[in-house]
Amino acid sequence: PEIYTLSLHDALPIYYPINVFTLDENGKEHEFIGNAVFIFYQSLSHRAHIAKFGWGIIPGYQGQGVGKLLLHSSLKIAREFGNIKKIQTEVVAENLPAISLYLKQGFKVEGCRIKSWAIEEKLYDTYVLGYLL
Repeated sequence: PEIYTLSLHDALPIYYPINVFTLDENGKEHEFIGNAVFIFYQSLSHRAHIAKFGWGIIPGYQGQGVGKLLLHSSLKIAREFGNIKKIQTEVVAENLPAISLYLKQGFKVEGCRIKSWAIEEKLYDTYVLGYLL
């Protein structure tokens, strides 16, 4: 059998952050309103084709298209990497606006994780969603 060793360096994820700001009248960054993070393992051969994606938006800016902008930006980045074939994300089951956005963009529910997310000591179920590029 083939022997494969994995160093700690090989297992480290690559993080690709995307931040969104409002702009002032001069076109300079003014107020932070949300971000996304795109994570993948370049050298784990059995997982190198999958990127994880997550995002958050400041409450006052939710429902204004920022999530859609972050999602589309992340999909564009994933396609540019070439070896990424699938995007996965995990969403709190009660976050119906985010789940609706993902489903409208072609994501599929792949499973449910029970009490897998903690917010202020309360445990929530989450859905794992996937999208094939």
